Amino acid sequence: MKQILDWFLDTYYRHYKLYQYAFTSRVVMNTSQTHPLDVVELPPELPKLNDAMTDEQWQAQLTEEQKKVEQEERAAAEAAAAAEDEERNRRLREEYEAAVPDEIKDRVAAAVERELALLKKNMEEQFQSQLVVLQDKVQQLETRVPA
Repeated sequence: MKQILDWFLDTYYRHYKLYQYAFTSRVVMNTSQTHPLDVVELPPELPKLNDAMTDEQWQAQLTEEQKKVEQEERAAAEAAAAAEDEERNRRLREEYEAAVPDEIKDRVAAAVERELALLKKNMEEQFQSQLVVLQDKVQQLETRVPA
């Protein structure tokens, strides 16, 4: 064990900075300097007067854009109102369900189960009676037809 420790101390730890320098990526930063007066700003290009709009066209375009903005605002308001209604309904539903005691929920569940069992029993009796009637009819038909 002493030899291993000696090897680490003599080789690895002694040259740790060398390993760190060799195996880490270098960050190179290029900088350039320009004087603010050296940058030339060009004026915006204006359309030709032949391509210009009349005052009526400009007013029509402005009213069109205003109508679009109003429609978008109306749609956003309707969407927000719908989301608010949905949230309010969800909160009311949660509050209602939280307000109903567990005892009532259990009683309602038990009553529903009893009613379902009763309905199932009645339907099975009806099916059985219909099955008997149909079997009788089949038996009568089979006795009429000679084999």
